[in-house]
Amino acid sequence: MNKLLRLSGTPLLQTPKRVNGMGPATIPTKEVVSSEHLKNLAAQLKEILQKWKGCDLFEGKLVDVVHTKVVAKSNRLSYLFGKEAEKQIRGARYKAPEQLKEKTQHIITYYLTEKTLNRAAVSLLQTAEALDEAFEGSISGEEMNTVLTGSLTKISVSKFRAVVKDSFYIESFSFPSPGEIDFKTPQVINFYRTEQSTASILERSGIDTRRLEKLDDFTYIAAPEELQTLVEKVPFLISMSCSDFSRLELEDVEEDCEADLFRKPIPEPLFEPEIGVLDTQFDERVYFSKWVKYKNLIDKNILPTSSYEEFEHGTQVTSLIVDGPSLNPELDDGCGRFRVRHFAVAPKGVGSGVTILRNILKAVEENPEIKVWNLSLGSRTQISQNTISYIAAELDRLQANRKDLVFVVAATNKPRRILGDMFIGSPADSINSIVVNSCTRTGSVTDYSRHGPVLSFFTKPDICTFGGEKKDPLKTSGLYSECNNYGTSFAAPWIARKMAYLMHMIGLSREEAKALLIDSALRWERPAVPDSHLGFGRVPVKIDDILSVKNNEIKFFVSGLLTENQIQTHTIPVPVINDKFPYLSRAVLAYFPKCNRMMGVDYTETELDLHFGRVVRTKVKNKPDRISIETVNDNHQGDPGKLNLGEGKVRDKFRKWDNVKVISELLTGGNRSKKTAEGNYGLKIMRIERRNVDAGAIPFAALITLKNLNGANVISSFIKNCQVVGWMVQQIDVQASVRFFEEAEEEVEFDS
Repeated sequence: MNKLLRLSGTPLLQTPKRVNGMGPATIPTKEVVSSEHLKNLAAQLKEILQKWKGCDLFEGKLVDVVHTKVVAKSNRLSYLFGKEAEKQIRGARYKAPEQLKEKTQHIITYYLTEKTLNRAAVSLLQTAEALDEAFEGSISGEEMNTVLTGSLTKISVSKFRAVVKDSFYIESFSFPSPGEIDFKTPQVINFYRTEQSTASILERSGIDTRRLEKLDDFTYIAAPEELQTLVEKVPFLISMSCSDFSRLELEDVEEDCEADLFRKPIPEPLFEPEIGVLDTQFDERVYFSKWVKYKNLIDKNILPTSSYEEFEHGTQVTSLIVDGPSLNPELDDGCGRFRVRHFAVAPKGVGSGVTILRNILKAVEENPEIKVWNLSLGSRTQISQNTISYIAAELDRLQANRKDLVFVVAATNKPRRILGDMFIGSPADSINSIVVNSCTRTGSVTDYSRHGPVLSFFTKPDICTFGGEKKDPLKTSGLYSECNNYGTSFAAPWIARKMAYLMHMIGLSREEAKALLIDSALRWERPAVPDSHLGFGRVPVKIDDILSVKNNEIKFFVSGLLTENQIQTHTIPVPVINDKFPYLSRAVLAYFPKCNRMMGVDYTETELDLHFGRVVRTKVKNKPDRISIETVNDNHQGDPGKLNLGEGKVRDKFRKWDNVKVISELLTGGNRSKKTAEGNYGLKIMRIERRNVDAGAIPFAALITLKNLNGANVISSFIKNCQVVGWMVQQIDVQASVRFFEEAEEEVEFDS
């Protein structure tokens, strides 16, 4: 078997992305904008202003812009609402979140002054008049290119172009409405940000805020009776709603425990890595209790009982992390045992989510040395497709702010009474967390599995592993008994073990470890397209199968901190055989972006766009030859020239704004060697910030795999080639890494 590699050094260059002039505003060549459309938009703005008459709760006016499609940042309003319009965005959602992004529409909410809206209406009418006078009431994209300075009498050409372009991407303006709200269960309600505090607006509207549970300045939990009052009095202020994450419940699973007292031999803990567990209470009388440091964060006044059931779930989850392979020898992953720092954050059954979240934050923030946390609690209710749950957003915030922290979250189970499909529940909608679903031993969907995606787009769950079935359960340790169990609660610990092993024992970053786990679930024989139930697929049981590299494969990391807008290399010197490249290639990119829950579906703040493939040279008349990357997935985002790549298409096809990117060639049996072109492969990662705010350096990891179609082992040649062109090549030796960890953790006694 070959070794996993890590490449670093001077061939990898970080550069600011070249900014080309935007040029004059235009629309697609064959599309048309009519004066009638502009007049309708102006009338809609006037109607919205009329509806705001008499409202003195805050100074500005909220308005929904319904776009014709999912729009890229460059095609959002650039003129009508002023140069600072981007800063006035208060939220974004999809008109039809269940559809492909290529077929749905963006609805973006702005908070603007009356003056701005009036000015926009005037601009629309002026432009409509110019269309009537100079273009017989409509203009095409082709005609836009012929508008010359001085050809219009009452409006400048630049303003005319800008208003036409803005209007082309707008279907309508509308007065804000709260959308669908479930009045049967408590809801987390988000309110739009204005210059006034939300509490003061609600109180001035006659709403008793003492009957609401406050999460932050813009977020409250409302019971069904309060929901109706909010919708009646301040419907325009409601940004979004989702089922109350606070009703976190233990998963609906059956457990079969033997009656006899359960004892099992286990050695004393030494220097094994620690994993954090956030769950229900832990019983310190079990056989593996010496491996667990336990702290109960649950308010003693709200504990309903101290019965067996209160300790059952948390104890069994922790038993798998500590001693899962001993309890289930056929699932021995080779990772050994782990120590656990167990925090009781939730009681059995329904608990207050505000309290649970505070307990989670307290545990994580007070234990920064714990890198991997297992969270097997979840909501029975489905996630919203237009907003991230509050608790998931907090998990994302923690992981974006701490560069060595990762949560492994159970994907939640489908209650037994539900027969059809069901979306996952909070907090399994956390984008940065590794969300784990259960599968059968053969990798198929279990009857209790729930599905993604999140925000109708983001890939969740990420991966799956065996979590037991009723007819084929897992073994766990309860208070006194060995139990038969199944559920995603018992799948997640196996992935938490692997993440901890990769980060602590092997020394991988969390980005590298996540990319490696996802890569291990991929198969050359099937498209690298995530499944809504299984994510990218089933992770191998054995850690050796994840870390080992086949003799006919080269697998290497390119990872680090992205500080500029772009990082690239055209110098990955893959061995050439008979003047050709006889390889299939695959690349997995993982990163942990900052997120903004208030922005709705525009949730992640940073996009990293992945390009990998053969380097090619293109002749350009009267200019130096252009060196570029012929991407594996035909991705031309950011390439020179005007490209008609719709935002919806690049989100669906190239996973734009998703924080995991996977591109892969497919093994069909008819694959052939490729021409060498420039004799190298290349890698480019381009960065885009959602709101033109510098998010600082962002860690990333790209894992590249090259499979030799002829079965040849060329890794030695690859390493030599890399060293010749200036790469530093690190061979990741698993056994040496484990020895290094053990020696580093071993306590040294000095002679007195």
